[in-house]
Amino acid sequence: MREKWAAREKFASGVFVGSNRAAGDIVFAFNERCGLASSLETLAALLFEAAAQLGFRYVACGAHIDPLCPPNGVFLMHNYPADWVERFTRKQYHRLDPVLRYAETTLNAFSWDDPAFLARLTERQARVLNEARMFRLAHGYTIPLSHDLYLPASCSFVSETGDMDPWSLAVAKAVMIPIYCRASLLARDGRVPKMEGMLSPRERDCLTLKAHGAADKEIATRLEISVSTVCRHFDRARLRLSAKSREHAVSLAIQTRQIL
Repeated sequence: MREKWAAREKFASGVFVGSNRAAGDIVFAFNERCGLASSLETLAALLFEAAAQLGFRYVACGAHIDPLCPPNGVFLMHNYPADWVERFTRKQYHRLDPVLRYAETTLNAFSWDDPAFLARLTERQARVLNEARMFRLAHGYTIPLSHDLYLPASCSFVSETGDMDPWSLAVAKAVMIPIYCRASLLARDGRVPKMEGMLSPRERDCLTLKAHGAADKEIATRLEISVSTVCRHFDRARLRLSAKSREHAVSLAIQTRQIL
């Protein structure tokens, strides 16, 4: 507890604001620093610094995407363990992650230890959360953010101990507004993510079945079309989305919410 109060005093009296100022002044000063940031790298450094001084070990802020394959104009800033990020991408957990999925259904911030959140987990989602705990991502507090265009987004602050005091959580929620707005502008540079076109209904059907693990022959049987027609739908979808592969097309279709 002594360390937590020391971190709070450092945040309130150090680089962000002078000592003995209210939380509102802290957020105002942080907003000014965000406004001066000229790159996402600079902004990410501010985010990580703020999280650490509020007593959080890890933080992730941005769109609900594959962290290693973000589309143009979209950002995700995080300092999660590299081993977990590699595992998260390899297993495509951005499609399943219970924290991300729940953040897309609520406007309210929530704790990963909240019984109401845990009660919603499927068996697979519970396994994802248990795996995350192996990488010290056990106790988080997630703040849903306004959807940037068609991509849902959130910010999660993670404590290794789960001991998160209300003051730190309140400040964390407040500083997310300026940092998210500034990051959105820097990521897009005034532009929107480039997408070549909307998928046709049949292309969405094929990508949806692919996302659930179906092979070409199974997709053809389910849709009552030939395997060659399935391949043509995949090729057209890949071209529309400027995707490098079928898997990449599936990822982009999910990110742009054309399939669920």
